[in-house]
Amino acid sequence: MLAVVPPLSGSLSALASIDADLEPRELDECLRDKARVRTQRQVHQAVGLSSFFSTSAETGPVGATLAAHARARSAAYLLVGLAPADTAARKTTAAAASQLAMEAAVPVLACTPDVEQLPDSALVVTDFGEASIRAARAALPLLADGGSLTLAHVVPALNAPSSEAPAVTAAKPAANALRWLADDLGEVGNVTVQIATLEGAPLSVLAEWVPQFDLIALGTTSRAASEAEGQVATAVFQHARGSVLIAPPASGWSSAHHDSR
Repeated sequence: MLAVVPPLSGSLSALASIDADLEPRELDECLRDKARVRTQRQVHQAVGLSSFFSTSAETGPVGATLAAHARARSAAYLLVGLAPADTAARKTTAAAASQLAMEAAVPVLACTPDVEQLPDSALVVTDFGEASIRAARAALPLLADGGSLTLAHVVPALNAPSSEAPAVTAAKPAANALRWLADDLGEVGNVTVQIATLEGAPLSVLAEWVPQFDLIALGTTSRAASEAEGQVATAVFQHARGSVLIAPPASGWSSAHHDSR
């Protein structure tokens, strides 16, 4: 557990140092100690005494500091908080989680305050890009025993073909790609992998599907996402009732982590 304290502005730091008769370095140490004690108290309240958790605190920009620690520790995941759905803070915490995934180059699992156990069901929204495939690989080991993971791809809805000119839709190629991905994921524990080709506008289709799952996983490719990627992310974060996993593209992580399972 890492608590990050944003640094004080130069003027506030100078005033606080004078008021407390401390050097800036000593003031930073006091801030870290206070944050560490507060974090230890919160961990104890949440899980009781546990040897599985260590706590520390750092001062610095929140995103950059978390990302640096994740890289230094070769973390497989970063866990952060996600404000409840339908609250003003949801959009802010969702954006922070997406940015952190890119900065740390590891999957970020954003959890709402009421999440207390492993998810039983996960929906992976994939465009078959590297990031969304990584999201699928990262979501699979997080499921509870006996859980299910659904690989889904959204394709545009087309009008029914006429008898004279049958239409070639994107649904069949998407289904074939989903089957390939399901086979490629292999087996992790007692988890069922399913596929679903969803036809329609992403916002409306995902609004119906997303709330049905405990965990939603998706990839992100850049801070300046494409319009399609932005629509998917907006729908996911708007309608998710459980945890959301955001994975960036990266080389080497997915295969090494997956094989280690």
